[in-house]
Amino acid sequence: MATIRPRLLAVSLAIAVVVSAVGALVWANAVGSDRRANNNDSVVLDQPGVEAFPDAGITNPDMEGDVLPVANLFDRAGDAVSTADLLGDDPLVLNFWFSTCAPCRKELPDFADV
Repeated sequence: MATIRPRLLAVSLAIAVVVSAVGALVWANAVGSDRRANNNDSVVLDQPGVEAFPDAGITNPDMEGDVLPVANLFDRAGDAVSTADLLGDDPLVLNFWFSTCAPCRKELPDFADV
């Protein structure tokens, strides 16, 4: 029967923990640098209406698709707002979210500020 070697087991577990921690740090730094490198096209709006879009004056090419259907939505006060009233020359952002979505909850205060 093989004997249990507690010292060998403890050292093996300690090495596994250290290797896992170093691997997690390397992976987190690699993923974080990729996200920071690909985030050059974002605009932070500190004050609504003050910042310019990066490609101001450039419009999108004609795109195919359906027009936003006319529907009545309700604001926080319970007043009806028609989607037809939202269409115009200004950019329109429709944000679909779910109450238990953590990234959705994180971005909602930013949308409210803008």
